[in-house]
Amino acid sequence: MSTRAAHASLSEMLLPEFDVEMALSRKALERVPEDRFDWKPHAKSPTLGWLATFLAVLPSWTVATLKQDALDLAPQGKPQQPLPPKTTRREVLELFDRNVADARVAIAATSDQSFAQPWTLLQAGKPLLTRARSEVLRS
Repeated sequence: MSTRAAHASLSEMLLPEFDVEMALSRKALERVPEDRFDWKPHAKSPTLGWLATFLAVLPSWTVATLKQDALDLAPQGKPQQPLPPKTTRREVLELFDRNVADARVAIAATSDQSFAQPWTLLQAGKPLLTRARSEVLRS
């Protein structure tokens, strides 16, 4: 084993996993039928366009996880307003690609010490979970 491999930083270990997951997610988004953006998989479900937009936004949570100590899903007790769903596959992919690029930069710039710091998911100020940033990213 080389010395470099024995001393790889967490970001160096996480980036290949991230790249694989993001490639698979992009492949799924590329296959979303544009003429079905209004379709709902279940009566209680959001539309396919909303679900695709949500998947495109998820990589931005990486940046929030690495640059903030917490994320409150309902600040001041009010749920965050969701982004309006994109209306074309191209818009979804552009949003996804921007968020993936930003997330990749954030991962690469994060120190091992910062990955070990706790991060908390809150709802209306109440902690739902607290984990090390590295655990949050991998799950």
